[in-house]
Amino acid sequence: MKNQGLNTLKDYTRFRLLNDTINHIKSKYGETLGYYVLVVDSESLKVLSSVCKMYDLISYKISTVEQLSLVRKRFPSSEAIYLISPTESSVSKLLEDFKVPSAPQYNCVHLCFTSSLPDSLMALISQSVGLAPRIRTFRELNVNFLVKDGDVFHFGALPNLSMYSPKTTAQWTATFAERLLTVCSTFLEVPYVQYYGGSYSCKEVATIFQAKMKELISKAGPSFHPHEPKGIVIILDRTYDLNAPLMHDYCYESIIYDILSVNKDGAINLDRMTEESKEAKNLMYLGDNDPLWNKYRYMHIGEVFKCLSVDLKEFTSVSKKLNAKAKDLNKLQEALSAMPNHKEIMGSYQFHSRIAQECSNVYTKIDHANLIKLEQQIITGLNGDGSELDSKAIINAISRLGLDFPNMTEEDKLRLYLLYLVNFTVPKKDAEFFVKGFTSQSYRDIVLTKLEMLGQGWPGSEVKKPQRKELKMKREDFELYKERAGRSQVAEIMYLPKVAKVALEASQRTLSVAEFPFLGEAPAGYGKSHAAKSKGFSFRRARMGLMEEDKESEVWSQPRIVLFVVGGVSHQEIVALFKLQKNGKINCPLTIGSDCIVTPKSFIESIGRIDEVGLDI
Repeated sequence: MKNQGLNTLKDYTRFRLLNDTINHIKSKYGETLGYYVLVVDSESLKVLSSVCKMYDLISYKISTVEQLSLVRKRFPSSEAIYLISPTESSVSKLLEDFKVPSAPQYNCVHLCFTSSLPDSLMALISQSVGLAPRIRTFRELNVNFLVKDGDVFHFGALPNLSMYSPKTTAQWTATFAERLLTVCSTFLEVPYVQYYGGSYSCKEVATIFQAKMKELISKAGPSFHPHEPKGIVIILDRTYDLNAPLMHDYCYESIIYDILSVNKDGAINLDRMTEESKEAKNLMYLGDNDPLWNKYRYMHIGEVFKCLSVDLKEFTSVSKKLNAKAKDLNKLQEALSAMPNHKEIMGSYQFHSRIAQECSNVYTKIDHANLIKLEQQIITGLNGDGSELDSKAIINAISRLGLDFPNMTEEDKLRLYLLYLVNFTVPKKDAEFFVKGFTSQSYRDIVLTKLEMLGQGWPGSEVKKPQRKELKMKREDFELYKERAGRSQVAEIMYLPKVAKVALEASQRTLSVAEFPFLGEAPAGYGKSHAAKSKGFSFRRARMGLMEEDKESEVWSQPRIVLFVVGGVSHQEIVALFKLQKNGKINCPLTIGSDCIVTPKSFIESIGRIDEVGLDI
């Protein structure tokens, strides 16, 4: 795979599927065969849909996309490309298509599996009299993941923390390692492996990942040419930072996923924006096809309102000029060319105006600004000016929640109290007293029994009064916050999620190898502070594949960092990483992923289910 012009994980994955696979088949077997049928199963369809659209496939001579599980019309004279997952159910359906040798579903077959095919299933395929003679291509693509955005990936799992339960029996570490391997192999990366030393699970995932990587290289042989310079994959888990998925944020994306109901496809029902709905009416979608979403998603909610007003006025002005030109029929075509997708863009402005206003209404009701201020004081132990805050003031604020925030929901109260418990050791009687205010038994169980499974030693602590677990925010961290705040005209969150700090220090090669040891070989000079310099290379700013103004090809001399968070990564963390890249603090390609992407609501629900045995991914 040539990597010229490829920058993000989405670029590489799209290239792997379309160019390295479909276009390779088309080129090898000639352009005269006409169009191909693409057959997918439910899992491979998710992978494909995360990086390309139907119109992309048409340009690669794909006439139709058919689902393997459905009854399909026979095309005995056509060639079919099967892009399917290497599972028993999918292989069984594949064999059924050629059960009768004289009446095949398709003429010739190109088999492309999303990951490695087990030997047992390979044997079934090779023994099929109807299928085996028709196979012209066999490939294992190693793309067993979903791309959310340019450089954000996940495995499509529901938020699930049952891997932390003492009763868990699921072999999830091997599954995670194998899927993470497919991410790195898509980049052609054979990375150094670093893991959070405080987690046995992280070490186990790292160990299996490295063993699988060696196995993959051995299987590939001398034709495999890994990417240079060699990147780093860093594995950590959700317990490393329990603050990030619980706290409120000012960022547009974080707010939307916090308080609005967004389905798994990124759709919002405009009639029921804050309620879960299965209705398919009046839906609008958040995604790369919406230029306003790409522009606004990482902005402060206040900046979004300002930009919406300015941008809409500019758009309306151009629209009026379009209407004026349209009166002259000779200039109509020219005017339409100058203003494509007019209706869709106007619909997008209306959509974002509505959801931004809905977010503002909800946050005004709960006194969002003061709630964030209290959360940051709990986490950092500091006031906004950097002065230390007496713990008694925080304890008093916790006891006054009902008075200071009369419109606070029970879920928000739980989030705030969980932040308190994450950062303070409290007497058992205090926890028991507070949960009496919850009407939900599930919430009471989360505080009294479930949270302890995430490594938090309460309640039952023998302390007589609440004590802060860790030291207050470090001075250098506060100075970094002041620097961020100094560049911004709007309020900034003081606390930088630990995942973002890990990425920042890793990009500077100063990440502690005591806290994050390497498994095997480590890069030369790692752990020593130095400025990244290069000659003859472009050092344009990294984007997690999202800003429209940065679409040009980027060339990197710095090694890629791949962060993998076991147990879910939050929108707050994704936003924090992007902002560090945008401001040039992280000056290297960066990819972040997890088994799932969590919202505050789904994270709390997963804590409530933590003792349910089984991990469905």
